[in-house]
Amino acid sequence: MGVAAILDFGGRYAALHESVIEDLRSRANPEEIAIVLTELREGDSVKIAEGALGGLDAVVTNVLSGEEGVRILLNFLGREIQAEVSAPRVFPPARHPLAA
Repeated sequence: MGVAAILDFGGRYAALHESVIEDLRSRANPEEIAIVLTELREGDSVKIAEGALGGLDAVVTNVLSGEEGVRILLNFLGREIQAEVSAPRVFPPARHPLAA
C-alpha cells in the first residue's frame, strides 16, 4: 500500500487542518480506502481550478443531473458569462476549520 496521488486543485495542493486529519483517522479503517466527496449546490461560491479561466471566482447556478458537471456564472472582462464545467475542476474557497 502507498500513495496513489496527491490531491491538488489546479496546481495548488490541498491543505487540511490537523484536527480534520485526526477526525478522519479516528473514523477510518486503515485497511480500507476512503473517498471524500464535496457536494456542490446551487448558490455555492467556487474557484475555477484550471484551464483558461483558472483562478477565477464563480457561483454555481445549476448542478447538472446525471453528470459530474455544474453550470457556473462568473465575471470575465467586465461581463457576466455562464459556463459548464466538470465538477472536479471547481472547488469551494478555503474555509476556516472552525466554521460551521
